[in-house]
Amino acid sequence: MEKPLACPKCHSTSLLKWGLGASGRQKYRCALCRRQFVAGSDHFLEPEKKAVVMRLIEAGVEPAKIREAIPDISLRWVYELRRRMKRDRQG
Repeated sequence: MEKPLACPKCHSTSLLKWGLGASGRQKYRCALCRRQFVAGSDHFLEPEKKAVVMRLIEAGVEPAKIREAIPDISLRWVYELRRRMKRDRQG
């Protein structure tokens, strides 16, 4: 049995369809906390793929180029990972 779609932030099932993402996948907006997300985006990236992305970031490759090379990740996620890696290095 499939579990109902829920907000990744507050876990509410009160959702509104909110257009399509750049990849053509359905976007949703939580009626409670207003967070927007794409269904299925709560799956984690395979550790091997994440390691490749991290190496590319460390090598100074621009996020848009990384996104082109690995199309099943979002550009926003690459920027966020780069920001976290920079923050972790600083302190």
